Amino acid sequence: MKKTLVFAAATVICSTNAQASIPTDGNNYFYVGAGAVSLKKKQPLTGAVEETNPSYTVGLGREIHPHIAVEAVYSSGSTTYNNLFTSQEADVSLSQIAVSLVPATDYLGDTSLKLIGRMSVSFVKRTTDYQNIPDMTYESSTGVMVDAGIGLHWDINRRLIMRAEYITNVTDHSLGDLSKNYDYNGAQFTLGYRF
Repeated sequence: MKKTLVFAAATVICSTNAQASIPTDGNNYFYVGAGAVSLKKKQPLTGAVEETNPSYTVGLGREIHPHIAVEAVYSSGSTTYNNLFTSQEADVSLSQIAVSLVPATDYLGDTSLKLIGRMSVSFVKRTTDYQNIPDMTYESSTGVMVDAGIGLHWDINRRLIMRAEYITNVTDHSLGDLSKNYDYNGAQFTLGYRF
């Protein structure tokens, strides 16, 4: 009985301290960003040039604890493959709707910088648009991806935040040859606003 009371008291104290440390103002945020997070062929294509197009992201997050945030994210990126000798072209794009868990460290020294991590689970649509290739115009597949990332978070002021992150694919499911033939990774920069 005594151990049960001690456990119950410790649980209440810990939860009270955790609740007290959650920001009461400005713990919701949204952000927009751009970068070069996209597919890259693992083996170079003979006679073709790989061009990474800009990727874009928009997200909505909530800090549920000073060291943990959850986010809903939409991102899109593409890579274009141009044949060097003909006008043939293939554009491979990924669109993701993700839920992310974003852990963060304390501020680094006397700065407003934090290290962050990211683990995302996303529903993905991969499309390939072909130009000037006989009998091929469009391919599409859907599936699930798990991505991970690491980055630097900067609280510019009480409302504005900026991040620089490196994102990479950990695994995928039902996307055909994606992880066999492509790497999915890159850097992104985001600017956000707390509310």
